[in-house]
Amino acid sequence: MQSNILNRRIKLYKTLVCFDFDGTLTASNALHQLYIFKVNYYGLIVGFFWRLLFLIQIPYFYYLYKTDNKLFNRFLYGRYRGMQQKKLLEILDKNVALFLWRQLFPQAEKIMQQLKKEQTDIVIISASWSPVVEYMALLLGIKFTFATQLEVKQGLLTGKIIDFVDGERKAQKLNQFLMCSAQSYGKVVAYGNSTWDIPMLNCADEAYVINPNKKLKDWAITNKIETLSWSIKKRHWSIGFFLPITKFYLGSFKGWQHIPKTGGCIVIANHTSYLDHYMLYPLIGLVTGRRAKFISKVEHFKSPIFAKIITYLGAYPIDRHSSAKAALDVCIELVKNGELLIIYPEGTRGDNRIMNEFKAGVVLIQEKTQAPVLPVGIVGAFDAWSPAKKYPTTGTIDVTIGALIPSVNSKQKTVKSEKINKKQRAAQLKQKVKELC
Repeated sequence: MQSNILNRRIKLYKTLVCFDFDGTLTASNALHQLYIFKVNYYGLIVGFFWRLLFLIQIPYFYYLYKTDNKLFNRFLYGRYRGMQQKKLLEILDKNVALFLWRQLFPQAEKIMQQLKKEQTDIVIISASWSPVVEYMALLLGIKFTFATQLEVKQGLLTGKIIDFVDGERKAQKLNQFLMCSAQSYGKVVAYGNSTWDIPMLNCADEAYVINPNKKLKDWAITNKIETLSWSIKKRHWSIGFFLPITKFYLGSFKGWQHIPKTGGCIVIANHTSYLDHYMLYPLIGLVTGRRAKFISKVEHFKSPIFAKIITYLGAYPIDRHSSAKAALDVCIELVKNGELLIIYPEGTRGDNRIMNEFKAGVVLIQEKTQAPVLPVGIVGAFDAWSPAKKYPTTGTIDVTIGALIPSVNSKQKTVKSEKINKKQRAAQLKQKVKELC
């Protein structure tokens, strides 16, 4: 393996980490992207016939992928011919990005979070369409990307590839980046998952292959390259079971990239409707694969049918007539065990017009667990099914996720933060949720 490509004589102190995209950062490929773009681009009738055509073409796609990667990509990107770029970007924002975020390997996300804390630059070099890669890089906080460019004329994609970034071209892009960068890099690290990534991997001082096939695994063994097995969390069947209800009511869903895929977390939301949890549980599961937990009064478990429903929704029974400490202990234990816990700090369903004061219990849970808090605003659920109604009606519910609020570590507490009592901090959390509604 080649040691530091440029071998510069000036002071070197930074590390550059290079990732492939499909199959390395995400458990997906360009065919997934094409399918989602096409399904959401066409109407019902045209979309139906396109699905049939897609199924017929899959064997040919597979054959090209195994024999000629360049021909595979020319055929794949040729399927975009005549499509409006503006409409594709809207689909990317609404559908494709959410799918890819769900497919993002937690192991890769964890590595990138750590790298950003260190003095490290990250670059994505991919054969995927550049707007897709750039959008995902923006969500991940990555500044540098190099990806396949497609020709656009009068707002329409022609299906022609201007710059195909794969194989040797990936190595060229990496070399060009190092030569043109104002920053000096003392070490280059690369991650890839395909034999087409080998030229890029060969350029690095340190390389890793992700979920390799036999050919790539043999190459890695010969070159003493470490192989890594990455996977995404399998989605529990209950998430898919409740999703139709969620999609029936869902209007907009923003800020989903803030939901953590691992680790204990406290989700706080306003509470005005019986539908609140039927929105949050499936949406969190859709994005992360995680089964959120929440506590519910023991009376809800008296009906065998309803008890099963809320159990599948992650409910833990609590006797409200017992001490509040028992409920808090359950919450603290869940979060400490790495669960994602949903709490409605108002304590009960409130009026749509005025948000009730938040109870201080949520602050105590955060103090005891040192877990981050994720604020959520839910709008429209009250109109769809208010506490005064026996049955739900139609409506549109918008869900907005705010940025994570980190816990104040005891070592980081200042004199000012010590003076802020739990009631004040609960009011601050309420304001965060209110801003999202």
